[in-house]
Amino acid sequence: HSNALNCVRGRAARTIGHLLWEDKKLFVQFKDVIEGLTKDENPAVRFAALYALWPSYNIDRKWAEEKILYLYESDIRMAGFDDSKNMFFLLYSNYKERIIGIIKKCFESEDKQLVEMGGYAVCEFYIRYGEFETTMLSIESKSEEQIKAILDMAVIYLDVDDYREMAKQIILTYKNIDADVEFPLSRMFYDKYVDAKRDREFLQEFMKSQVSRRTIYAFVHYLEESAVSIVDYANIILRLCENVLQMEIEDLRRQWGIEDEISKLIISLYDETANSGKMADKQIADKCLDLWDIMFERQLGSVREVSRKLMER
Repeated sequence: HSNALNCVRGRAARTIGHLLWEDKKLFVQFKDVIEGLTKDENPAVRFAALYALWPSYNIDRKWAEEKILYLYESDIRMAGFDDSKNMFFLLYSNYKERIIGIIKKCFESEDKQLVEMGGYAVCEFYIRYGEFETTMLSIESKSEEQIKAILDMAVIYLDVDDYREMAKQIILTYKNIDADVEFPLSRMFYDKYVDAKRDREFLQEFMKSQVSRRTIYAFVHYLEESAVSIVDYANIILRLCENVLQMEIEDLRRQWGIEDEISKLIISLYDETANSGKMADKQIADKCLDLWDIMFERQLGSVREVSRKLMER
């Protein structure tokens, strides 16, 4: 990519692309030159040819499509070109099998950038068109980079009404995977892709998973910013706390600070329900005390300090 930006022929290809965006009538003069660039022995020059092929796609579509596909198929590194994922969608209807093959090559590449882009495409094509079902469901065979890319895209689709349920299904499928996927999953809360009321069942199920400190912190932050009353999310909070308190001590220690976040949730929920006259609230408060007993027995978090606060209430 760097060579394509800096070599003479690469700069020429970019200049041609710029001119074609400005004036498509120039395509007739540059068509043969662009075709020569796509066949250059230097891969950086072939990569740079895509700068000229992008505007050409809007001028002579059939011709440009074949040249773009040729570059992708002859050297998968070409798929690292900016906006290639969107080009996959544009080419899919007419070149379905070829595009599926290109995406697979990206996803299975040793290049992290291609794996990431391939993962995004695999997830999107699965959600929109039902492609890559076998790939999506074979969880154990995936690398951490592949899983992160899939979850990154699935989280984004939580914000799209037509595909929200499919995105939830994907996230729950991968919720217990043994990989560092803290960041993509915590984005559900940081970027507010979920609504605790609308997505209540999904969140209760998600909280059964091996949640990390970052994800819990993001959830607490989300509640602090969004919740009118923390009682509205009682079932989700209780499910989360129960799940964390079942973890082995060594696992909890590796998730430094997770007990303090759980402590914060329990004391906040108890605080809102302890003095309520509603039977449902009293049951929630009793459940908070049960959870606190477990924390006290296991000496988790700031048990003494929070015990004092509970007694004061």
